[in-house]
Amino acid sequence: MRNAIILAYLVLHAAFISAQTVNFDQLTEGTDFLKYQKNEKEPFSGLAVKYYSPKRQKFIIEYRDGTENGKAAFFYEDGTPECTGYYSDGMEDSTWVWFYPNGVVKAKGQFVAGAPQGYWEYYNKYGIKERAGNVLQGKEHGKWFYWNEKGTLLTERFYISGVKDSTETWYYPNGQPMILRRYVNGLEEGVFCGWFENGKKQFEGNARKGVVIRYIEWDINGKALKIQKIAD
Repeated sequence: MRNAIILAYLVLHAAFISAQTVNFDQLTEGTDFLKYQKNEKEPFSGLAVKYYSPKRQKFIIEYRDGTENGKAAFFYEDGTPECTGYYSDGMEDSTWVWFYPNGVVKAKGQFVAGAPQGYWEYYNKYGIKERAGNVLQGKEHGKWFYWNEKGTLLTERFYISGVKDSTETWYYPNGQPMILRRYVNGLEEGVFCGWFENGKKQFEGNARKGVVIRYIEWDINGKALKIQKIAD
C-alpha cells in the first residue's frame, strides 16, 4: 500500500515539473472570467497551487490563457492524493482517477467536455471492484456489472440514459442465476423468473408497466405453492 502511495506521488510531481508556479490565492478573476496574476494584463498560464497550510497542498491546477487547461491534482489534508485528472477549456476532460486516503483507487473514468462519458469503474477501500459500465452524458448507458465485497458478480443490468431497460439478472455466489427481470423505460415489463441455488425454478410471473399481473411460485421439489392472477 505504501508503495502505491509513493508511486502516485512520483507520477503527480513529475507531471508538474518545469512550469511557472504561483499561489492560487494570488490570482484574480477578470471581468472576462479568466484568471490573472495581480498587476498583470495577460491571462495567467502556468500552475496554480492552493494550500491547506504552508507545507500542505490542497490542489495543483494547470492554467493556459487564464483557464484550467491541462493537468490537475487534488490532495487530502494529510498530503495523500485524492484525485487526479485533466481540464480542457475549464471543463473536466480525459481520464480522472479518485483515491481513498489509504492510496487505493476509488474510481476512474473518462470525461468529455465536462460530462462523464465512456467506461467507468468503482472500487471499495480494499481495491475490489464494486461496479463498472459505460456512461453517456453523465448517465449509465448500456450494460453495467455489480460485485459484492468479495469480488463475486451480483448483478448485470442494462440502462438507457440512466433508466433501466432490457434485462436485469441477479446471481448466487456460485454463479447460478437467481432472478431475471425485464424493463422498458424503467418499468418492469414482461416475464420475470427466479431460481433456487440448485437451478430449479422458484417463481415466474408477468409484469405490465411495473405492475405484476401473474405470479406462480414453487417449492424446491417443484410443487406449486402459489398461483395468482393479480391483474388484467
